Amino acid sequence: MTRNKSKKKEFNFGQDVQVVFVNNETKGAPISFNFQGRGFGPLEDGKEYDLPAAVINHLNTRVTPRMEYATDDATGQRISRQIGVQRRFTCNESKGLPVHNVKAPAKENIAGGTGENKNGNRTQEEGSPSVQP
Repeated sequence: MTRNKSKKKEFNFGQDVQVVFVNNETKGAPISFNFQGRGFGPLEDGKEYDLPAAVINHLNTRVTPRMEYATDDATGQRISRQIGVQRRFTCNESKGLPVHNVKAPAKENIAGGTGENKNGNRTQEEGSPSVQP
C-alpha cells in the first residue's frame, strides 16, 4: 500500500531587495528567525542584506503596541488604551530611503499585521515620518 503524499506548494518569497536592517527593539542585537519554513539570519543591526520582498514586508510589519495609562476618576482603577504602535524592526533601502509597501507575492495576509488600530485607521510609529501610500 502506497501513501499519497501531497506535495506542499513552494512559497514565493518575491524578488530580492538590498536593504539595511535596523533592530529598533534591541539596538545592536542580531536576530535569526524562520519565515515560511526557511531560516534567515543572523541579521545584524545596521548591516546591508539582500532579502526577499515577503521577508522585508514581514519584518516591517512586526510592531509592539504603545500604551497610555491613566486613573479612572470614578473607580480609581488604572486603565490603559493603545495610542499607536512601535516598529520592532525596519528594513530601509540601501540608499537610506524607507521601504514601505514592498510588493510581496500575492497571498492572503502574509505578514499578519497592518499597522491599523481597532477602528481600521492607520497608526504612525513614534519617530517615523508620515508617509503617504
